[in-house]
Amino acid sequence: MTDHTPRVSIGIPVYNGEKYLAEAIDSALSQTYSDFEVVIADNASTDATPEICKSFSDKDDRVRYVRNPENLGASPNYRRVFELARGEYFCWMPADEAMLPGYLEKLVAVLDREPDVVLAFPRYRIRNNSEATRPQKDSSNADLRQPTARQRVNKMFRERIVGPNWPIFGLYRKTVLAQTQLLRPLIGADDYVTLQMALKGQLGQVPEELYVLRTHADAWHQARYKQSKGLARLFGTETVWAAAWFDPANKRMKVVFPHWRRLREFILLFWRSDESPRDKVSMTLVLTSYIAHHWKRLGVEVVAGFIQIATLPFASRRTRRLDAKPTQ
Repeated sequence: MTDHTPRVSIGIPVYNGEKYLAEAIDSALSQTYSDFEVVIADNASTDATPEICKSFSDKDDRVRYVRNPENLGASPNYRRVFELARGEYFCWMPADEAMLPGYLEKLVAVLDREPDVVLAFPRYRIRNNSEATRPQKDSSNADLRQPTARQRVNKMFRERIVGPNWPIFGLYRKTVLAQTQLLRPLIGADDYVTLQMALKGQLGQVPEELYVLRTHADAWHQARYKQSKGLARLFGTETVWAAAWFDPANKRMKVVFPHWRRLREFILLFWRSDESPRDKVSMTLVLTSYIAHHWKRLGVEVVAGFIQIATLPFASRRTRRLDAKPTQ
């Protein structure tokens, strides 16, 4: 390990990621931009993850490997890897995804050139279990360089950037990201991070595909889909499973209203910001577009909440559904 402080930190949170981890680390080490470190926070993995990480850290001083004594949950591990980072700029990369070689070079150039941009991010490619990748077309028009926070928030909701959240795996000014609440142990935590960054400055998209998203059976979105089959959504086990994935302390049956909670958190973010009262009202009103798009889910959550409350005495019989853990 050298004494040099790198300009960029790539944070990789991982739990049981042996299948794709080596490829993810290789993609980070293959960047055309050279002044960076790779920080890996292992969430007490039980597979070959430690051996894979050590094989890289032993031969490359740019790789730092830290293992948690127990599984902290996804959100705390994302926070942990951020806290370990030393760079001026920082990015998260899940252990099942990959950067193309020019990712850091192009994004660092944006942050160096445009002081008003607090988060730079690319367009994306996507692949499933095969090696072939394809463009993620929905990510092609997510630039948020509008001069005011109100304009940026308006575009995020009206053009549905909230949800897919294309900026989340971009490159952050670390000092600005530190002013946010980071990834909290809540469903939709990534949306809150991106919104807080948009309230603090511009989010600049590079019009090039520089990052590869992967969809596979163990990925978060696929695992959650499996949990939501049948009557699971009405009984609330799908949302409770998701809450437990973010934070194991939630691994118990309780009433969870993720979309209603999102509305509440969005409003709190707007009204705690430094924007004018007029802009706060404007940003709150744009949530009507979120309600219009998610009204069915909001309704289902109300029904599920009543069912969960009525069946709480039998909740222990359903907690076994919470044991599945995707990689993070």
